[in-house]
Amino acid sequence: MWAISTHEFKNLFKSIKAIVIVVFLTGMSLLVASLAENFANQFGDINTEGHYTAGLSATIIFFGMLFVFILSHDTISSEAQNRTMRFLVNKTSRRSIVMGKALGITLFWLTSVLISLVIVSLVAKQFFFETFLQCSVFLFYGACTALLISSLSKKGSESLFFGIIVSILLPAISFATVFIDTVWIQWVKYLTPYYYMDLSIAYLPIVCLLSIIILTVSIKIFERRDL
Repeated sequence: MWAISTHEFKNLFKSIKAIVIVVFLTGMSLLVASLAENFANQFGDINTEGHYTAGLSATIIFFGMLFVFILSHDTISSEAQNRTMRFLVNKTSRRSIVMGKALGITLFWLTSVLISLVIVSLVAKQFFFETFLQCSVFLFYGACTALLISSLSKKGSESLFFGIIVSILLPAISFATVFIDTVWIQWVKYLTPYYYMDLSIAYLPIVCLLSIIILTVSIKIFERRDL
């Protein structure tokens, strides 16, 4: 499992797409943090976490799921399609494969968020641990969902198609709950991480639990899948 997670982590950082996304994430974080600092210098002191981390948080909320799916939608489907997954299955359990990939993807995003927040902290002269936790848990949910889609897909093109749809539907449904009072839509919002991003970090374990459930379903599907 550890070898798989390390391999997944390194492969993501070698990807040009990943580098572009990390640079974009960091750039947006730095831009908004710098604007907040300039505003503070002109109009008074700003110490609230939201002012400095608004760029990072907004980018994660609006594009986080899409970024995760772009990079990891085919982590299982492409290897199954190319038959390389058979070699892994002969060496380790399917459960370890899925868990290793989930760990590697999550570590990549933890590192990316950490890099962005460290740069923001240089501007704000403090580290925003609460934002780090919120963004990390949010992206963990995205990683588990990407693995679920990839486990269900036979080809990389399928996982990309459904991944993009899911990455658009999840935030759309979450934001629709503000304007639509339908019972089923109001119920669905509790199954997405968007609802909990506005709450205190005490609610983050709920998102972790939802992510673990999704990951468990992914493992069960992959264990029954023909390779």
